[in-house]
Amino acid sequence: AAASLWWPFGWDAGIFTWVADVIRHGGLPYRDAWDAKGPFSFYIYALLQALAGPSMWPVRVFDLALMASSALAVAVIVRRHAPGTMGTWIALLLLLTYYASDFFNTTQPDAWIGALAAIAMAVLLRDDLDGRVGLASLAACVIGLGLVQKPTFLALLPLPALAVLLLPGRTLARRAGLAGLLTLAALLPAALTVAWFAAQGELPRLIEGYVTLNLEMSRQVVGGVGRGLFYTLDFALRMPAAP
Repeated sequence: AAASLWWPFGWDAGIFTWVADVIRHGGLPYRDAWDAKGPFSFYIYALLQALAGPSMWPVRVFDLALMASSALAVAVIVRRHAPGTMGTWIALLLLLTYYASDFFNTTQPDAWIGALAAIAMAVLLRDDLDGRVGLASLAACVIGLGLVQKPTFLALLPLPALAVLLLPGRTLARRAGLAGLLTLAALLPAALTVAWFAAQGELPRLIEGYVTLNLEMSRQVVGGVGRGLFYTLDFALRMPAAP
């Protein structure tokens, strides 16, 4: 993991750095620079550029710090439900798996969303969650960042409400009220993103470049599921014979 600090740009990291540079010079994603990912990718890279310049090492430092924090969060979650050192081993496996994926697949904002979600869930799975409404709302807001990274991260949005509904020994009204509040908090990043682009007069570009395009790409993927299953099965059958 420490060696990753010297790894070079990957293709995606180069694109995110370019879009971030355009943002720092007054440009706007989907109008002045473009990629299919959500605004989270571009603005987090722009923030890192503003702090340390448009090089790769600050992104790598952020990547390492975030993944280490998420591994710790996973260990904390597992220790609540499993005895012994299982949480430590799972956290170590997470880091080994991630940093074995090479220079190209690390520093991906998709992975950062997963890491942030793990950290947020370490908060949302507390037994005293309803006594820490501010902290719970912040964790739900972190979960909601996924929606401004990829439309498929919409699947994460129910997690804060689900964590509240599973709290034992609370009245249904108390749980439902807090679940509603946390759902609103999870939607806040998307609402702020829409408001920002609308204020720039570019909301149609956001919808076209991020929402419509990704939905069209998803339809193409669904259409190829049958072929994908065939190739997956073929690969699985051939794999044992590979060197």
